[in-house]
Amino acid sequence: MAPAPQHDAAAAAQGAGHAAELKDEIARLKQVMGARSDVDQAVGVLAAVGRISPAEAWDALREVSMHTDIRLRSVARQLIAWARTGDLIPEISGELRRQLPLYHSEPMGRPRRHGVAARSRR
Repeated sequence: MAPAPQHDAAAAAQGAGHAAELKDEIARLKQVMGARSDVDQAVGVLAAVGRISPAEAWDALREVSMHTDIRLRSVARQLIAWARTGDLIPEISGELRRQLPLYHSEPMGRPRRHGVAARSRR
C-alpha cells in the first residue's frame, strides 16, 4: 500500500524545514569559529607584546572591550591589524596602556615588524 499524497507532502515539507535549520546552524557555527580565531590571535598578540600569560591577555582583551564599549571581535580584529601595521585606534590604544600594566610591570611596546632587527642603543 502506497503512502497517502498528503503524508508525502508533509514529510517533504518537514525535511525541507529541517534542512533549512541545519544550514542556519552551520552558518552560525562558521561565524562563531571565525570570531574565536580572531580572539585567539588577538590574545597571542597581547601575550607577546605585553609579555603576559594567555589567560592575562584574555582578561585584558575582555576589559578593553568592556571599557571602550567596542565588541570583543572588533577589538580583536583591531589588535591583529595592529600587529601587522603598527596602527591602532586611540580608544583601544589608550585602554591597552591602562590595562596592560595591571598584569605586568613592563610598558606596552609596539609589535616589531617581521625581518626588522632591533637596534641596540649605544
